[in-house]
Amino acid sequence: MNLIHRTMKSIKLLFVCGLLSWFSLAVSAQGLEEILTKHEKAIGAGTINSAVISGYSYRGTTEIPFKLYVKNGKVRYESTGQNSRPMIQIYDGQKGWILSPRSPDPQELTGGQLWMIQHRANIVSPLSSWQKYIKKLRLEGTERLEGVEVYKIKMEDKDALTEYYIDTKSYLLLKQTRLIRQSGQELKMLTIYNNFKIVDGFTLAFNIETKPEGGDLPRGSRMGGRGGGIQLIEEVKLNVPVDDKLFQFQK
Repeated sequence: MNLIHRTMKSIKLLFVCGLLSWFSLAVSAQGLEEILTKHEKAIGAGTINSAVISGYSYRGTTEIPFKLYVKNGKVRYESTGQNSRPMIQIYDGQKGWILSPRSPDPQELTGGQLWMIQHRANIVSPLSSWQKYIKKLRLEGTERLEGVEVYKIKMEDKDALTEYYIDTKSYLLLKQTRLIRQSGQELKMLTIYNNFKIVDGFTLAFNIETKPEGGDLPRGSRMGGRGGGIQLIEEVKLNVPVDDKLFQFQK
């Protein structure tokens, strides 16, 4: 009789623990979706089909003008340094390429470089399409970021671990980290967003700083160049005509 009683108690305990676990996950998922919905509202409702963005990138004391074209997920990024020919990166919705001023032929982008050019299509926020990958997102709780309380959200896939930090008051994305795994290497990139401005009802960060955690990339790394930089946006035009030919390399 005692054995049956203990068995019944164990079954009840397991049932209660399972129910609590399920309830905890449900509450967490509900909290995550509520936060992301408020983030979506904070950055602006509506659809951006195309954009033309211009400004300057800074690496140390070097000022580099840039122009970014985006149309339905396709991306063209041009930057002009001291050389007469610009550096051009293109993502056509499936593949990416880079044309360096030092090379006559475009080279296909892979790994971290491909991710970065794809990432440029999310001009308002990398979480603007969160419904597509909600199952990969996990709410980790809150923490302090330079005196500001933020929600910490994680997303993991086979090649990278990404963390997003959203202001608990404004619901704007303030910081993103991405741990990239490629060819036996690991690199953690940090992106800081600030100087938010409203353009046609959308809230965009006009100052974006990207850098590897702990300093420059190792020379010769295949993860996207060397070092980080600061991007200062000067002009944003949304839903304007953009020629499809810009997303093709002209021979």
